[in-house]
Amino acid sequence: MEGVEGDLIWELRRLLAWSGGTIADVTQALELRGGELDAAARSLLQDELDALDSDLALLRAVLNDRMDWDRAYERLLAGEIPPLDEHALAADEDEDENEPNVW
Repeated sequence: MEGVEGDLIWELRRLLAWSGGTIADVTQALELRGGELDAAARSLLQDELDALDSDLALLRAVLNDRMDWDRAYERLLAGEIPPLDEHALAADEDEDENEPNVW
């Protein structure tokens, strides 16, 4: 990994490691002082976990999506991408999931 790609992957890994460390800190605090929390506090934490689950699901989807979003955006602005219609949507459903999206 060289250049921008290498810099990007190391920054993304650093951010994920940092967030994992923060989650570990919360876990440790709950192990030590979780008995001090009432049902309302636990409910608030559960809401935060639900939001985190959504964030992780989105991260996984974006990571697994091989779409070149910068190029797609350029094509959209240039008018090269036609409006969606039912025929285009049906064709998308028939595509091989292993093939990259290239509009």
